[in-house]
Amino acid sequence: EDSKGTVIPATKLMTSQRNRAISTVTDVTDTASTSGYETAISAWNADMGSHAGWDDHEVWKKYTPYVLLGGNDLRYDTDSTTNTQGFNSELGFVKRSYHDDYIDTYMPFLEYGNGNYTERYQGARGDGNQQYIGAGFLVRRDRTDGLHYEAVLRAGQLNTDYHADIAGHHISYDTDTNYIAAQLGLGKLYTHKDNDYDIYTKLFWSHLFSDNVDIYSDLGKAQYQFDSTDSVRSRIGFRWTKHYQENQTYYVGLGWDHEFDGTARATYNNFNLPEKDGKGDAGFLELGWSSQSHKDNPWNADVKLRGWVGMKKGIDYTLTIGRAF
Repeated sequence: EDSKGTVIPATKLMTSQRNRAISTVTDVTDTASTSGYETAISAWNADMGSHAGWDDHEVWKKYTPYVLLGGNDLRYDTDSTTNTQGFNSELGFVKRSYHDDYIDTYMPFLEYGNGNYTERYQGARGDGNQQYIGAGFLVRRDRTDGLHYEAVLRAGQLNTDYHADIAGHHISYDTDTNYIAAQLGLGKLYTHKDNDYDIYTKLFWSHLFSDNVDIYSDLGKAQYQFDSTDSVRSRIGFRWTKHYQENQTYYVGLGWDHEFDGTARATYNNFNLPEKDGKGDAGFLELGWSSQSHKDNPWNADVKLRGWVGMKKGIDYTLTIGRAF
């Protein structure tokens, strides 16, 4: 009665779970603005090619569906080590409108994904299964002088089934948390013969709402308060794209991410759990290949692979196969 307890340092695994969740939300925004956009444009070009002869007014009104499938196998090295595997998908529609000196792109979409991860910290271990579902909208303008800019807005819910072994006690809990995320991008495309050179920068913001969670263990049930969490991430990058043959391209790119925030916090009664700091840097090398459908072949495909170094290590990938009708 006369002494105040102390928080076991390994309870940091619980705030780290929130850090992992906000990182997942940001990564999905990245997928929507990169692979999602590229998949949508491939679907649009394939569909428009199969409807040659339409007048401009009909093309402007038409939405073309697209589907994206992807996955990842990554490791995060901070003060703990986290191994993740996941699957992500996107179903959307794309419409483009053509003007004298620019093209506008509109993309409403639905998103779904799931995955799992394992984290180890100071002899303790935590395992989580994540699942998210949401919706978003992307708008982008490409000018004839090569300047392009875009915005993405997303919202949804992320569910986590979590359990851990901390100081000899097994804990488990489920959390359902709403999220909202946005991204702004700006770049400049230079073209020389059959080569494209794209220099760009992006800014990501994600917000995970607070949640009160009942945590179960051999000591009983206790309610913890997880604070809302924000992530602010920047990216600078470069991509070289080579057009060869009539309908195929391949590309190579480099990029660097910096996480400014991402700190996760939680409390139990008057106790503050150790914070999980999400700040850090990661770089990537990307390789990709795509083929467009044409009059003799209605199929199109896109394959993309990224390798990461720094705070985030491993690979993520996307695969798209489509057919024009």
